[in-house]
Formats: sequence, C-alpha cells, structure tokens
Amino acid sequence: MARIRTIKPDFFRHAKLYKAEQETGLPLRVAFAGLWTAADREGRFRWSPDELKLDCLPYDPIDFSRVLHALATRGFLVVYEIAGELFCHIPSWRAHQFINNKEKQSNIPGPTKESIESMTPERVQHACESREDRVSEVGVKGRGKEGERKGKEKQSKTTSPAAPNDVDPQVWADWLKVRKAKSAAFTETTVKEIRAEAKKAGMSFEDALRMCCKRTWTSFEASWLTSKAANGSHGKQSALEERNRQATEEWLRRSQPPPREPEIFDAIATERQG
Repeated sequence: MARIRTIKPDFFRHAKLYKAEQETGLPLRVAFAGLWTAADREGRFRWSPDELKLDCLPYDPIDFSRVLHALATRGFLVVYEIAGELFCHIPSWRAHQFINNKEKQSNIPGPTKESIESMTPERVQHACESREDRVSEVGVKGRGKEGERKGKEKQSKTTSPAAPNDVDPQVWADWLKVRKAKSAAFTETTVKEIRAEAKKAGMSFEDALRMCCKRTWTSFEASWLTSKAANGSHGKQSALEERNRQATEEWLRRSQPPPREPEIFDAIATERQG
C-alpha cells in the first residue's frame, strides 16, 4: 500500500540521479520518488518489480526490474536476500523522511552485513535477467499453441508499424492515433492508396498525412481536397457578394434626398391660374 512521503527541493537538483537517468534512458527520478511511497516506515520493500511498477510507473512501457537494477548498482538502493527472498532498502531513508508514529511497523526483515555482501552486482543482474527470461518464456511459449497465440496477439497490439523514410515519425504517429481513435486498422493497401491520391493532388505523402491529422481523416482522396476547397471558396465568395450588394443598396438609400413635399402655396397658386 502506498504511503504519503516527503520530498525536499534539493531532490530536483540531484546531479548523480540525473546523470544515471541520462546514462540508462530510464525514468529513474520519478521511479525513485515513487519507491518512497512503496517503502515501509523503515525504507524497505520487497523485490517485486511488477507490483512496484503499479505504484511508481503504471503507464510506462518498461521492465521495472531494469529500473531497480539501475538504482541498485548506483547506490540508491541496497539489495539483500533473506531466506531466499529478495528485499530492497533505501540507505538515505532516515536523512530525508519523517515518519508518522502511527504508521504500521515494518514486517520486512532488515538487511544484515552478510545478506548485503552476498548480493554482488552480478547476482542482482542475474535476478533481473532470470525474471526477463521467465516473462519471455511464459508470455511467448506459454502452454503450447495457446501460449504462442497469446504472445503473438500481445506483440501485435503493442507494436506499431515504423514510419516510412519520407514521413516525419511524429506525423506518422499522429496519423496512426487518428486511425486508432476511429477503430480503423492499419493496412499497407491504405498507405498505397493515400500515396496515389496525394500524387493526384500534387502533394507529398507526408503533407497528405498532415492534412489527415488536421482534419481527423483516416484516409485521403484528392477529390475531397478539391471539392471541399471549391465549395468553401464558392461559399465565401457568395457571402461576400451578398454583403456588398446589401451595403450598396443601403448607401444609395441614404445618399438620395428625400422626396419634396408640395407646399400649400403652390397648390393655391395653381388653382388661381386655373
């Protein structure tokens, strides 16, 4: 169960932790802070990468055992083994955390000199590799053909086709998101058709995909672009002409002098002449 912990402003200037993150390409800073919430009041937790990942990085597609290994080999964690079970301890725990006295007592055995010395970097690395092998074996091989089928299904769901050489990877990824949002499956036929239609419209393949992203189209046809542009310009022109016509009529109405009313004296003079 996750707990509320303290984080100091100095944490964000931790140069050694930042350097480790740059070297490994792993989100170590967020993960390390997340492990504080997973640790008990003594700064200890079990070596359980899958469960710890849910507390620290639930949405990151990474193997959390690699994160633990990176932190342990750089001194941020101490890994030890008691009765055949692996545990971790945060050595800087007491210097940075103030524990509520009401918090439940730790039920994890503390590290001993022997248990720490027995966990060499090679043993920690072996623990990570053994776990990855087990995951690979269970996920792909499983139990006969059923396990193989599930492994292929999982791989097909998580693997996206690579961007072509003539398309920016971000544009490609955005277009795939548009198709996914509208439940449109990726097919090579669709790509070929869009290429052909882009050529008809005098556009590059990438520009056609950019327009698809902008207008949330799952596909592209040159006729769509022509008809929409023509209709749009015609509509704007018609509206402009109508506004001009109304403005002209209003100006003419206001500029003309009002009709002259016949004066009563003119009427009397006309009557006498008659």
